[in-house]
Amino acid sequence: MTTLDNDKKTITFNFDGKFLNAKPGQTIIQAVMDHGGYIPYLCYYPTLEPYGACRMCVVETEVNGRKSIQASCTTPASENMIVTSSNKNIKDLRQGIMDLLISEHPHGCLTCHRIELCGPQDVCQRHISVTDRCTTCPKNERCELKDTIRSTELDTTTPLTYNRRNLPIHSDDPFYDRDYNLCIVCVRCVRVCDETRVDNALALKQRSGIAIVGTAAGNSLLESGCEFCGACIDLCPTGALVERDYKWEKQEKKSTTICSNCPVGCQFISETNKFDKMIRVVGDLAGESNEGQACMRGKFGYSYVNEKGIKNVYSKKRNSQISYDSGLKELFEVIQKSNAQNSMVLHSPRSTNEDYYASNIILKKTFGIQDVDLTTNSTQEIFENLYKATGRASGKGKLSSLRDSDNIFVLLGNPSEKQNILSMYVKQATRNNKNLIVVDPRETEMTRYASKWLRIHPDNIGTLLNCLSKVITDNAQEVRKNNVPNLDITIENLIDFDRTKLINQEIIPEEDFDYLSSILTKGTTSFIFGTDLLETTEKKNSYLAALLNLANFTGNITNEKAGLFPLFDGANQIGALHNGINKTFDSASERTSKTPSKIKDLDLAIVFNDGVSEANLIKNTKINSAKYKVLFTSTNTPLSKNYDLVFPVTNYSSREGTYINIEGRMQFTNSSVNTKGDTKEVWQIMSDLGKLQGSTSSNFDTFEDLFTSMTKDVPSFSKIKVSEIKKESKLIPEEVMPAFIVNNTTFSLPELNGTADLYEGRVLIKEGQEVKIKAIEGMNKITDNILIEVSSDLFEQNNLVEGEKITLTNLDNKVLYTGIVKEGVNMPNSVSVTSLFGEMAYDMQNSGIKDWSMLVPNLKNDKVTILKQER
Repeated sequence: MTTLDNDKKTITFNFDGKFLNAKPGQTIIQAVMDHGGYIPYLCYYPTLEPYGACRMCVVETEVNGRKSIQASCTTPASENMIVTSSNKNIKDLRQGIMDLLISEHPHGCLTCHRIELCGPQDVCQRHISVTDRCTTCPKNERCELKDTIRSTELDTTTPLTYNRRNLPIHSDDPFYDRDYNLCIVCVRCVRVCDETRVDNALALKQRSGIAIVGTAAGNSLLESGCEFCGACIDLCPTGALVERDYKWEKQEKKSTTICSNCPVGCQFISETNKFDKMIRVVGDLAGESNEGQACMRGKFGYSYVNEKGIKNVYSKKRNSQISYDSGLKELFEVIQKSNAQNSMVLHSPRSTNEDYYASNIILKKTFGIQDVDLTTNSTQEIFENLYKATGRASGKGKLSSLRDSDNIFVLLGNPSEKQNILSMYVKQATRNNKNLIVVDPRETEMTRYASKWLRIHPDNIGTLLNCLSKVITDNAQEVRKNNVPNLDITIENLIDFDRTKLINQEIIPEEDFDYLSSILTKGTTSFIFGTDLLETTEKKNSYLAALLNLANFTGNITNEKAGLFPLFDGANQIGALHNGINKTFDSASERTSKTPSKIKDLDLAIVFNDGVSEANLIKNTKINSAKYKVLFTSTNTPLSKNYDLVFPVTNYSSREGTYINIEGRMQFTNSSVNTKGDTKEVWQIMSDLGKLQGSTSSNFDTFEDLFTSMTKDVPSFSKIKVSEIKKESKLIPEEVMPAFIVNNTTFSLPELNGTADLYEGRVLIKEGQEVKIKAIEGMNKITDNILIEVSSDLFEQNNLVEGEKITLTNLDNKVLYTGIVKEGVNMPNSVSVTSLFGEMAYDMQNSGIKDWSMLVPNLKNDKVTILKQER
């Protein structure tokens, strides 16, 4: 929080002889820190509710002549209050509290009389035992306890004996270690897991009469509901919780970076060691998208940047590394010889706006290659329908505003795993008693928090949405007076969507339908939507039209407080749209007038593979058909052997530029390590390629030149200056032009055939179910029997008995699952198998693939046959 002296709503109080301002309700410590002051603390943290556990922040307060000692983190500042933080009584009290605190924490170095003579990395030879040294702590020089002890001016001797807890060090769960011998029980980790993440995976436990932090369920994080977001690590003031990779490494440099593993665009502080390796990322409190938070993919998914990559251009024709200039010349000659209409560009989802802009100028406009897209774009229908409904191919709304949305609909998507911070805001909204409606046949983490989980066949969801629109338009005649394009024809097309038909077919209970139609007409509604499980373009378009028309009928398209958040892969997918890296859009608000030709065998394929599954590239038939293939990569990948020309480019740690996240926020990411060899930014290679062509529109010698040109050419960037974007993020202006999408579909329900529909699910924790954990090579692994839930109709048809073993096979007779059967899915012709998030976390850590964040498996559905096991 920031306090302004000229704010009339402020409170004035005296702190150590200085008059400070505070906002009403602001605690003393918050107000003091806003003004650059300092009060010692341990349990306090800016984003958490006041707790008052450690008592290190005690101060003396005087109000109306009455003095008392208060914890400054829980006591609000009041008018004319006198606060004293450094008199002898307060110092003595703090020192006494600290004496008690460090009686259970190694403090040989912290209270040693030679502390001022030792260097930060010196190993003591005389006074301190090995396990008592700061140099053996993984958070040496990052320890808040050390800073607090210094500020309390603790004596070099302490009257209390240090009692080591002798607790086992937990290094058997994925990604991070827990050493509760170093825990000071500030409870920050428990509180952030509860208050911010709404997970409750950690809790205070009692062992032998001593309070200590531990897992909320069982002994492993895999069974306690941990989502491995790393929030507890970032808030831990000691070495009790630390990342396992580069655990002992000291940071030499910090850089502000933007995560490129998903479209949320979390802002991080990336730390680099003296060997120019990125050793850890920490959520940045200044990040407006993530507010200091991260997820498993962002916190632990960046070890790949330190892998040995290629440094020089490789030419298959010469079977050797060649100079950058020679490689550039070969690329130029190949592009000139190739037919532009018979060429393709697949760009990386991790590239910056500047890379996209330069690629658009050179490859699309100068050389005429129209078949340009992201390698990860599998949701083109979403962008097409958003453009029809809003005039823009992107969504709208601030992520943090989800907390204040009265209703939140999550449809056919799994944001908990693919856009994690988005789901965090949703969970916070449910804690504030907001309505969460999940429409999805799969059991996901969002369903655990839902006010209403509608388990509906994917093909029926569009019909449900149209029926809701029909009821709303029938009951609200003022809707018909709106001057929105296609309104009349849309209302006319809804005639056949009768709620009675839907209810009679038992697609949704009557009370659930009435509940939905009621809340949609009250307050703001935000929609979070994907197209998972829908197989054809026709089905996706029909469902998206129904959804966006409903948002339009309820006024949420134009409501500034309501959000439209499409779910897609690709960190900078929105930036790609703005810069024309798309087959059908020249910008987010302009369709292209040219369309790529549909030719099977290509002359040229240009591929950027950062953030793309290599397996998908290997299976891409269009790439494989190309006569000449060019790869831009940062990794020394075996994939290179399949390409005729390979250029080394920057990755997350060495890349610099801007991204646009899912809410339309442009953010600047800094490079944290230096480039090596001929490694360059993509935009630099494109600029040099344009110079060979003689293009004057691509002479970008500096980043500033490039960014200035981009803001002139891309209308939505026109008000953004390079000097400003490097300091703070900017929201791209949203000009919404609402329109209804003409949707000629009629009321229809899918026919059920002989095969059952299997829906995979994944949750953090299964309430009331015991989880079996087994140690395999020192690591915990979930070894539960698979539970297969089957709908009542299938249960009866297959003469199943609850508790017996069954096998599920797909149409190719491949065994998908074998497990224990249970009757339970309230959706006909359906089978559900729900696994634990911890199983997937274990698989990712042990995959052997450094860049595993793109390999998080989607929750699929399949047609299956049920086979009973012989008893």
